[in-house]
Amino acid sequence: MLGLGNSITGGAALGFTPADLGSTLLAWYQFDTGQTNLSGTDGNADNEMKWEDQSGGSRHATQRTNSVKPTFTAGYVDFEEDTASDRLAIATGDGAIRLMDSGSDACTIIMAVRRESSSTEGRILGSSNSEVFGFMANTTQILTKSSAGSTTNEFASGTFPTGADFVLTYTRDSSREQLFYKNNALLSFATEANPLPDGEVDIEFLGGYKSSHNVKAFDGRIYEMIICDTVLSTANRQATTSYVMGKVGL
Repeated sequence: MLGLGNSITGGAALGFTPADLGSTLLAWYQFDTGQTNLSGTDGNADNEMKWEDQSGGSRHATQRTNSVKPTFTAGYVDFEEDTASDRLAIATGDGAIRLMDSGSDACTIIMAVRRESSSTEGRILGSSNSEVFGFMANTTQILTKSSAGSTTNEFASGTFPTGADFVLTYTRDSSREQLFYKNNALLSFATEANPLPDGEVDIEFLGGYKSSHNVKAFDGRIYEMIICDTVLSTANRQATTSYVMGKVGL
């Protein structure tokens, strides 16, 4: 809840940061913050790339294998188009992101991204068994998935272009109804695929790695990523999205 001392200007609270969201904030990978890449022996801890989780939950995103490391470039993470590659692993065990652990299907995911290709599918979030969220091989569709099934959500032509920065906000409520926002504006479905089928949703990777078949990793930049285990209030959603937009110059 926004503090009483904060005022809202253009959807953002003065002095607001995602840390103000409290315990609903499961993970926060912040633009140009907490990014390190050690150069040691491939596969070992002294060769670790890390994007530190700023939520306080220690769900750091890491990679120790050179062949599947993305690149830290001027503060963002640059993923290249490659089969089942270019990924950061989110902490396992108690640190992993299990959206179903609390018994609620609700979530809010806010990400600042730039697509560098739309010629193939590009998974942004996933686990070793399932892609959770990603673009299809066009500029109109986003795939969302649970362990029970998937939905392909379609929007107007050019909604998710290449070569442009934008902030994409996704919410799913307790009935698994999904909404999508771009730069704080609600997107209208061209083809609506609600609700997302009931089933477990685990997020173990930034970059949509899946071991059981060939899935293309996201080709582009992730500037910032915020994951919450509830549908944020309108004020908090707008404030958080505006905060991220400001960070990346939108």
